[in-house]
Amino acid sequence: QQWVQEVCFPTGSLASPNSNDLSFMLKLLSSLEERDLPAPSPIEQRWTASSTSSMSPANTTKNPADTVYSWIGIIMYLTSDDPKKRDAVTDRFQNEYRDVLEAVGDEYKAVTHWAKQELPPEGSPDRQTRLKKIKERLAEVYPVEDFKAMRRLLDPENRCGNELIQELFG
Repeated sequence: QQWVQEVCFPTGSLASPNSNDLSFMLKLLSSLEERDLPAPSPIEQRWTASSTSSMSPANTTKNPADTVYSWIGIIMYLTSDDPKKRDAVTDRFQNEYRDVLEAVGDEYKAVTHWAKQELPPEGSPDRQTRLKKIKERLAEVYPVEDFKAMRRLLDPENRCGNELIQELFG
């Protein structure tokens, strides 16, 4: 079991890389060090080509078709069965690591895949603010209204929905 937060952002093309992938990682590591947070292990980094899917973070809507995308993910494993230890890892992930990744990601217009988005914890004092930010970012990147219309058409009884989809897309 694990917590994962992964973001995606353009990093130029094969013919003309812009080095955002390297500068993002350096900024992420520096931000973790500034906050005296040990880097979770692993920090995953991978690259993909663009996608023609409008619901992909690597879609070609706003970038040329030859754009290369970097994906960076922070993974924190829940290695203990002890509820206190698991809660401590979860709390640190949700309230420290994710914030660092999002802050660095904002500089690079990084986005989380809509289906991999973690909802802010119930009862957290900034839950509504964070939800609003997530929804605004989703609306900037994805055709949210088209997605909602297709859901109404293809799944009128919301059988394929879940808490995440309902919270983010209504």
